[in-house]
Amino acid sequence: MRSLTVLLFLLGFATMSFAQEEASAASLYNDGLAKLKAKDYASALPLMVKAIETADPESETDAKVIGYAKRNGAIAAYYVGGKHRKAKEYDAAIDAFKKGMDMNPDFYANYIGYAQALDGKGDDMEAVKAYVGAAKVAAKSPKQKSKAEDYISAAETKIKNATIKKEYDTSISLGKAYMEARGEEVETYSPRFHYYFGSALKEKGEVSEALAHADKAISAVAEGEDSSRYYLLKGECHQSLGQKGEAIEAYKMVKSGDYKKVADYNIQQLSK
Repeated sequence: MRSLTVLLFLLGFATMSFAQEEASAASLYNDGLAKLKAKDYASALPLMVKAIETADPESETDAKVIGYAKRNGAIAAYYVGGKHRKAKEYDAAIDAFKKGMDMNPDFYANYIGYAQALDGKGDDMEAVKAYVGAAKVAAKSPKQKSKAEDYISAAETKIKNATIKKEYDTSISLGKAYMEARGEEVETYSPRFHYYFGSALKEKGEVSEALAHADKAISAVAEGEDSSRYYLLKGECHQSLGQKGEAIEAYKMVKSGDYKKVADYNIQQLSK
């Protein structure tokens, strides 16, 4: 996935400054804002954090400082995290992105940065969850809604890759984490997810559950999409369960390429 670039002028970072006393929340914020404008994000971030920690939420002025510091601190965190991620300093990147997420939960960029940092680190389990989290936040933003499916696809690719590598236990664990992270969105799962997750389940002997996912994949296929591999999985599951007639009917629905060759062979064997 391409790295995201977030431009300050597009984000509209808050430029408001406050009357200040030495070492006050306002002075810390103003210093942080100056660093942010100068693109010294590594210096801006701790100043924004300190401003939030120093502020008195009961004070009207400080309450405003907190709001602006969180908004601008999240921007600084994104750039700090991005610099660490590009340098493959993944733990530092993860820490920065998490700070940004805590400061401004509605700012999607830190979520995708966080997911990419986990991905780079090789923590596939947490990366899957994080990509789903990024998709959920992006979906709330009119400007980023179109990106949500990209992030879902990134999560599903982790499951696909594990299945292709025959790391079936890993695929199943990632698939379960993916479903848990997405919550009640069962109807929006892609056929691809059901296929690779179902294939892993079949290989581990959980055939009835694999069959259920084959059926879900078939039901989710878009008009015009080739369903051959999904019907092949369905046929293989029925065959494993000793359901000869159902297996043959599923195999007959396989129409293309190597999938059809396998299906035709299986029909031949079942018809003896």
